[in-house]
Amino acid sequence: MAKTSDNGQKTGKISVQLLSILIPMIALFIISVAVIIFINSRSIITEQGMSRLEEESQANSNDIAATMANIVGYYDGLSDLLESSSYSSNDEIKAALLPGMKKYPGMVNDVYVAFPDKTFIDGGDWVPDADYDPTTRGWYQEGMKHHNIILGDPGIDMDTKEAVVNGIRTVNFADGRTGVISTDIFLKSISSAVGGYTPLGSGQSMLFAAGSIIGTPNESYLGANASDLTGDPFIQSVYRDVQGGKDGQVDTIKGNDGQDYYVSFEKVKGTEWTLVSYVKKNDVLKELNQLSLITVILVVIMLVVSSLIILLLVKKKITEPVNNLTATITKISEGDFTVNINRGGNNEIGVMNNRMFDYVKRMRSTLGEMKSVAQGLSHEADDSMNSAESMSRQAGEQSTSMEQIRSAMEGVANSVTELATNATELAQSVSEMSEQGESTQRIMDELIVKARKGQEDMNNVQTNMDSISASMNEMSIVVASVDEAAQRINSIVEMINSISSQTNLLSLNASIEAARAGEAGRGFAVVASEIGNLASDSANATTEIGNIIKNITEQIKTLSKRSESSMVDIASSNEAVSETGKTFADIFKALDEAGSTVNDMVGKMNKVNDIATSVAAIAEEQSASTEEVTATVETAAITAQNVADESRTVDNSASTVAESSSRIGEFVDSFTL
Repeated sequence: MAKTSDNGQKTGKISVQLLSILIPMIALFIISVAVIIFINSRSIITEQGMSRLEEESQANSNDIAATMANIVGYYDGLSDLLESSSYSSNDEIKAALLPGMKKYPGMVNDVYVAFPDKTFIDGGDWVPDADYDPTTRGWYQEGMKHHNIILGDPGIDMDTKEAVVNGIRTVNFADGRTGVISTDIFLKSISSAVGGYTPLGSGQSMLFAAGSIIGTPNESYLGANASDLTGDPFIQSVYRDVQGGKDGQVDTIKGNDGQDYYVSFEKVKGTEWTLVSYVKKNDVLKELNQLSLITVILVVIMLVVSSLIILLLVKKKITEPVNNLTATITKISEGDFTVNINRGGNNEIGVMNNRMFDYVKRMRSTLGEMKSVAQGLSHEADDSMNSAESMSRQAGEQSTSMEQIRSAMEGVANSVTELATNATELAQSVSEMSEQGESTQRIMDELIVKARKGQEDMNNVQTNMDSISASMNEMSIVVASVDEAAQRINSIVEMINSISSQTNLLSLNASIEAARAGEAGRGFAVVASEIGNLASDSANATTEIGNIIKNITEQIKTLSKRSESSMVDIASSNEAVSETGKTFADIFKALDEAGSTVNDMVGKMNKVNDIATSVAAIAEEQSASTEEVTATVETAAITAQNVADESRTVDNSASTVAESSSRIGEFVDSFTL
């Protein structure tokens, strides 16, 4: 019964397909062999039948010839005896003929001699009429031509009305006379023998002599001339062949009943007779017909037996193994690798079983390894995703910290700018004070006012210096914080490098496993390749970030050193300002000593001028450094933002890897191991 496959296409059993091919082929082969045997058998049986008919006809002809030869031989001897003996009278000749009268009773009943003078000597008691002239008889005239007994044309005996033939020859007597000896050979026994011949068991025979039928089972035709039997087409056909001189041949002639007859023509030796034996073609082929029936029965039996044998062999050797293999392949195609396959067999099906056994074993191992790798990959992907999330969070915090540093550095830059401005103003004020100190003596009256103004300015300077000192302290703290953040960034970068290395190693392992999986792992190989590329990009990005952080760290160290130097200078300036304040206090306390201390004040003011100039220069340098640090911090902020973005990308990639590993796990779980 036909089945329907998964794609809707009908499938049939291989045993039915094989049997539908083998049985017709075997049937065709057996029938072809039977037909060939039948044709050959028909030819052989036909040839054998015709040969047997010819042989039997020849044997019958030889029997007739032997009978006639004995008769002819005897009467030739009798004739020779007559020629070698001397007879004084016709009575002695008659007495010599008497043994010939008794030799073949029933066949030869008369022996006689005729002379040219019309003398007629009969060995029996027959006395011819007075006007009987033997020399006018055909037998006499023909006998004068032969010196050995020959058989004349057959005729009908007037007394017995039986077929008779004359055996005639010339006889040269010792007395000088030449006569013709003749025997009346009755053919009744020969006709009876011919009528009783049954060639091949069912045939018949006819004996022809000069157109006359002298032997036949049909007594109404006995002695008749064949040419007169125009109402019998079969006789006419046979007679034409007899007239044609056929001898030792077998022809096929259609009988009066419409059937074909095998007809044999045999000349009877020593005579002009022809023995015709004929038999129905169907009788000759009767054995063939029986053989045909037996052959048909045997063919049917052979077909049934061979079909059963083939069916059993196909079922045992093909159907059952193929059904088992088909069921196994169906289970495997459905993902069930728990099937048991029996190994063994030295044919193609056995080879397929062995190959399927090896394949299932290999697939069990491969799928088991894929399952383990998928589970490991899933764990690694989860770890990578967690690390990526942590790295993304820390990168965000780093970006926020860098923004805060950038804001702080902007404040530092503003403070340094303000410090530079104040230092410049201080230098200008001190310069003016120096110039005014030279004219102090001229403007002593204005000293109090100027001193008060100077004290106020010094207070402002003191305040500014305190502010600068505080700003520098804050900047130092910020720089330390930036350095600490840079160290944290370095730690994060090292962690990212470690994750990238692990991810790259994981990608390499996944690529190797995907290559082992072949076509089924091609998609996983692409994912593993993308993870490897992402790990390489992350490693490159972390290397670049490390270089940037290293540069930032070096700049921060430089800034820290410069901040320390500025703090020292600011401390010195602070002390100078304090001393100046004290001086102004002394001025207020001891105006009377103003004159004596003006010169000292001028010197002090010159010193202050130098310090203020130095402070302005330092402030300008700090402003430039601050701007550079600010730019670096902005770069670090951008880099931190990039790190955050890359971290999010790594997070997304880790999520993709986790999802892919989950899908691989689901794919592997779809197989039953």
